[in-house]
Amino acid sequence: GFLRARAEDVLSPGASRRPSPCAFAGRCGGCSYQELDYAPQLRLKEAVLRESLARGGVAWEGPIAVAGSPEEGWRTRASLHLESRGANLLLGLHEEGTHQVVDLPPCLQLSENMTRAARALLDELKRQSQRARAIQHVDLAESVDGRQLVMSLETALGPRPDLLAGDSGPAVQVALPGPVLSREGLEAPGA
Repeated sequence: GFLRARAEDVLSPGASRRPSPCAFAGRCGGCSYQELDYAPQLRLKEAVLRESLARGGVAWEGPIAVAGSPEEGWRTRASLHLESRGANLLLGLHEEGTHQVVDLPPCLQLSENMTRAARALLDELKRQSQRARAIQHVDLAESVDGRQLVMSLETALGPRPDLLAGDSGPAVQVALPGPVLSREGLEAPGA
């Protein structure tokens, strides 16, 4: 079993504590350790890995090579959620411990290309609210070099894909940065 808890107040910050660089920290479930300086974040992640290995019956006491990534824009994959809240359409991550979407105009974890693609999709779906209601999740995957980006939309349409794509191509079109993988293959932007 496990328990869930939420901090009510910080009485005295630890030596490694800093203000989170993310405006959504505390609400969004994506940035768990950003209120720590970067070196302590890496030590904490190593400790979590060691604990997980021990609980799995493969405890490891030897050295673990830690290769830090940039603090921002490091994710090459993301699963975002779409939610209609009144007249607002939100695209982002779930609030920690809930299924409420925290709209993330910028997300420090996503690359600039992924952020632009997600916001372009959201802008287009705001213009096509009928189609937006059918979309549940948006998965983004970017190549390590940032030159290719794939966006996948998970819908609740079942046998009705015609609501998203027509005979002449996709009905929801978004300008993605860099080359785009379409039904016909790899295309250059604007092709």
